[in-house]
Amino acid sequence: MPKWADYLISGVQFNAQHTHINHLRIAVDNGDSVGQSSEHSRQDIVAAINNGTTFLTIYRNSQGTWDKGKQVYVIRLNGVDYLKTVNDNKLVDNLDNLPEF
Repeated sequence: MPKWADYLISGVQFNAQHTHINHLRIAVDNGDSVGQSSEHSRQDIVAAINNGTTFLTIYRNSQGTWDKGKQVYVIRLNGVDYLKTVNDNKLVDNLDNLPEF
């Protein structure tokens, strides 16, 4: 199976206002498997995307395997970077309703 991205995002943790993600649960995309997950700060992921690293959302399906989500981008609105799967012009992070941890 070809790799979907450099890293896969399977969960998020929002701030109290639910506008920005504080931490993300990511794993290496090994192509034929998903690596061990670890938590990383929002700032680390924004910097990685800005430096060319690719990220994709993933979801666990009813069979217990992972389904492909969407590509994650950094979108700058009003001078603030947001993590998004779609440029919806809303001033909040939006990663496809990933599960929260």
